[in-house]
Order: sequence, then structure tokens, then C-alpha cells
Amino acid sequence: MTAGSLAAGLGLAAASQVAALWQLYAAWAAIGAVMAFTLYEAAFAAVAVAFGRAHARRGIAAVTLAGGLASTLSWPLVALAVDGVGWRSTLLALAAINMACATLHWLFLPDRPASDGGGQHAAAAAGEGSLGEILRQPSFWWLGGSMLLMASVSASMAVHLVPALSSKDMSAGTALAVAALMGPMQVAGRLLERTVARRAPLRAVGIAAMAIVAVSLASLGVAGGLAAAAAAVVAYGAANGVLAIVRGAIPAELFGTRAYASAIGILAAANAVAAAVGPVTVAWLWNASGSYALPLLSLAALAGVGLVAFAAATRPTRPHNPRGVRECAVGVPGR
Repeated sequence: MTAGSLAAGLGLAAASQVAALWQLYAAWAAIGAVMAFTLYEAAFAAVAVAFGRAHARRGIAAVTLAGGLASTLSWPLVALAVDGVGWRSTLLALAAINMACATLHWLFLPDRPASDGGGQHAAAAAGEGSLGEILRQPSFWWLGGSMLLMASVSASMAVHLVPALSSKDMSAGTALAVAALMGPMQVAGRLLERTVARRAPLRAVGIAAMAIVAVSLASLGVAGGLAAAAAAVVAYGAANGVLAIVRGAIPAELFGTRAYASAIGILAAANAVAAAVGPVTVAWLWNASGSYALPLLSLAALAGVGLVAFAAATRPTRPHNPRGVRECAVGVPGR
């Protein structure tokens, strides 16, 4: 994360000095590449290692809450800065912020995993699987499928929410105002998870959030008025905010933190592909059908399938101990 923040700062500084279109593309491509070192998945991995399996959820919830507040505030603040000092100076300021983040990462992120009471690394604790062991578990692939589908839904909504609202006979300003509810509601959803639902099983939280996503998208697809559309956006935003916590915490809960970074990196790579394909597919459906009803209902169906896959991945399993069974049988007369 330190290296990524330094590279991002250099990329933003380079972008502030571009004088030709190809230079802008090159700078942005470099910035996009280093995002993998600095965004949620990298932060989740750092937090999971630092906090250990028992407390990863709490740390990840704090990161997503801060991230939600940052994204909610950064859009208007950056817009004000661009209007006030210009885009070049604004990019230089953002570059300086990334350099400051690199300093914080270097000074405060631990370079070793959290330790248990016996002095052993948490990564070596019982139940912590290696990457090979994790990949052999069906639950990993069920979880991967669920996260892939939800990533496609989230990316599609990020791109198409404003035009989808505009298609409901709203003015551009009204559609933007309703879409702007997303940011605050994501923060509200994360606050709710961190306070009211912090002791609820993560499986139940994830299932509830995915169900709300599916219902809200279906409602938005058939909504005919401003109030109904706004209610759907509010519900979707809150649930989507909670899912960011679930996405980061559930792999640590299921598989431990020993190979967390590698496992979540595999999932993130697949999710990136889905996030690229989803918005294009929604655009094709909109063009083919002439409205946003079919695309939104299709996204609701994807979220429903994602919910089923998540439930399968997190289904409680009965401990299996053939050796223990044999030992018990040996001690029972007549067996």
C-alpha cells in the first residue's frame, strides 16, 4: 500500500502536466494499474492481517465507513477545487494527499500478522488454510460467483443510475439529486452494520443486504414516480454499503487470514472483469428494449442468483472427524 500510494501520487502529478491526449491516456492507465495496490481489496488484506481472523470484520467495517465518508465528500470538494484553482492544481493536491497516505501506511501498518496469545502468528492458527486448500473448497467458488455477480450489478448501477432515473420523466437535475442519495445512504448502511447489526452473523447480514439489493432494483425497474424511485435508490444505497463490509470480511471468516490477500486478489480480478462487462451489457439491453425496465429487472435477477450463491458458500457445515468417531467406537463395548 505504501508503494501504491507513492505510485498513485506520481501518476496524479504526471496527469496534472499533460499537454496531449495520449499523455492523459498514459497517465490514467498508470493510475488505474496502481489502484489495485491502494483500494478496498488491498486495504482489506492489510486490515485482515493486522487484526487477525477474530477482529477482521470490525477493522474492515471501520475502513469502509471511512471510505464511504471520503467518497461522499470528495466529489463535491474536488468539483469546488477545480472551479476555484483549476484541474491541474487540483490533481497536484490529490497527488500530495496520496504521498501523505504513503507515509501513514509506512509508519502505522504492521509488517507482521497479528499474534495469538501463544505467540504464534494468527496465520498459523488452527483452521487457517493455505491458498491451495482454499481453492479446493467449493465454498470459495460459490462465494466467488456471488461476488462476481454483485460486482457486475454494482458497476452497472454506478454507470447507469442517472440515465435510468432520467428515463422516468425526471429532469436532469432531479435525477442527479436522487442519484446523489447513494453516497450518504452507503455511509448510513455501514453505520447501521457497525452499530445495530455488529453482533449479527455475517451470513445473515449478507443475505439480508443482497435481498434488499434485488428487491430495490426490481422496484426501480417498475417504479413510475419520483417517490418510489427515490425509495428504491435509498434502499439500494444502504444495502450496497453493507455489502462492501461483507465482501471484505466474509473471506476472512470462512477461510482465515493466512492466504487472505491471495484469495481476495483472485476474487478481485474476476470482479474487475465482471465490472467491465456489466455496464456494457446493460447498455445493450437498454438499446434493444428501448427502456431501462428490462436492464434493471435483469440486474435484480442477477442479485437474486448472487444471493443464492452466497447462501450456498456460507452454509453451516457439520464438523467431520472420522478419527474421533473411530476412537469413540473403540471405547464402547459391543461395537
